[in-house]
Amino acid sequence: NFNFEFNKIKSTIIVDKKEYQVSEDEIKQHLEQGKDKFSSFHNAFLDKICILKIPKNKEATLNIEVTLDEVGCDYIVIIAEENSKVNVIQKEYGKGKARFGKLKVIAKENAEINYIIHQQFDQLHNFFWVEGEAAHNSKINILTIQLGSAFTKMETVINLNGEGSESKTYGMFFGSGEQQCDLCSITNHNAKQATSYMFTRGVV
Repeated sequence: NFNFEFNKIKSTIIVDKKEYQVSEDEIKQHLEQGKDKFSSFHNAFLDKICILKIPKNKEATLNIEVTLDEVGCDYIVIIAEENSKVNVIQKEYGKGKARFGKLKVIAKENAEINYIIHQQFDQLHNFFWVEGEAAHNSKINILTIQLGSAFTKMETVINLNGEGSESKTYGMFFGSGEQQCDLCSITNHNAKQATSYMFTRGVV
């Protein structure tokens, strides 16, 4: 019962390093069928797509801003090619009624992705999915900071697909009054000698 106008779905994604952006045609291989009504809504009304690729043997630091005024449906994909490393800070803010967002990070062989998500929306409903794919000897480290929104439902799923892959997922949330936060973290060990660490703390 969000009661919003569908023609007002609009997200804005700003990246400070445009040289890493690639064609939106690549998004087709990353789109998946929605697993529930919220992710299906996200796929159906996807408004902004941003794909960033770090070349082999390169290191980069990226700053990303996600904003919305009414309803947002955004999708960001980060691809770290072999032997690369990327550090990302993603800030999310804005007013509105609902946000449906997804982040997918892909760490190829010997790559490392360090990702911080700083969410400080106003009084809206925030639905967010994080998906990670880690190849041989790669690392994915994610920290999510939940400070805003009236309600946040976030799911983080990391797939350790390569031998020797690693992941660390940290969560932090602050809430007051009637704020609600529903956080779920899953790590799938699909390869031998893969290691993971999950740690979430909150203050209400």
